[in-house]
Amino acid sequence: KDSVGTGSRHITLVPVPSCHRRSPYLVTRLCAELESLGYFVSVAHHGIERNNSTIQLKDLDWFVRRQEAHRLFVRGRLRVDSPIVILVDDVVTSGATMRACCELLRSAGFHSVYGVAICACPEDAPLLDVYNRAP
Repeated sequence: KDSVGTGSRHITLVPVPSCHRRSPYLVTRLCAELESLGYFVSVAHHGIERNNSTIQLKDLDWFVRRQEAHRLFVRGRLRVDSPIVILVDDVVTSGATMRACCELLRSAGFHSVYGVAICACPEDAPLLDVYNRAP
């Protein structure tokens, strides 16, 4: 029997690093939702980091995206403290970013890796504007 904070009731959220600064907002919303369902949620804000590249994957051909995504992201400070990890991104287009980040997490010891893309609703626009203007 699992209790909150152990076993399958513990989930680690890992935001996909983005230059849009939406990740903190999206992760906060998902964290609150999961906690309301009785899950213990930890967040690895720096579990995956962008290297110093200024490349924008959205500007690349789909085949090139996959190759470049593996070079764009590096493993950051990451502890495997739950059996389940959920990658959180704002959008999935080609899947290259999600795939590259998933492979990084698996190499860190996570076995149950899931991905979720969260779209912002129109009523969230004022909050997203605050994050977009953050330094």
